[in-house]
Amino acid sequence: MKAKLPTLSQVPRKSKARTLADMRGGTLDDFLAEEGILEEHAIRRGSINVYADLGYPDAESMKVKAALVSRLSSILKARRYSQTKAAEITGLPQPKLSAILRGQFRGVSEEKLMRCLTALGQDVQIVATPSRKGRAGSLSVAV
Repeated sequence: MKAKLPTLSQVPRKSKARTLADMRGGTLDDFLAEEGILEEHAIRRGSINVYADLGYPDAESMKVKAALVSRLSSILKARRYSQTKAAEITGLPQPKLSAILRGQFRGVSEEKLMRCLTALGQDVQIVATPSRKGRAGSLSVAV
């Protein structure tokens, strides 16, 4: 007789699906498929660009901006700069910097974000390389 597996409510809240998948001897994807969680309207595995997954028309640009803002935020946090001091250094108004750091950077150009990084003593390099054969090129940021 097969042992009865616990229900999700019987497993500690942290990583319930992972725990049950491990107990069943399968992968997390197997578990989610067996439970009907991977249906069209439920959970889907995304691409590496969440903005493309959400259908944004400027997904590549948004992904680049997000990476630049992430780097900007890391630098400000590491240096323990206040937003006021960071705004003075980057030349942005403090409310605009605050919005950018909260992820509201749709109206901000990649160039402006790169200039903020250079104002903070960062070198920014743009490198063009051939794409894989038969594929369109892509934008990415290495930080």
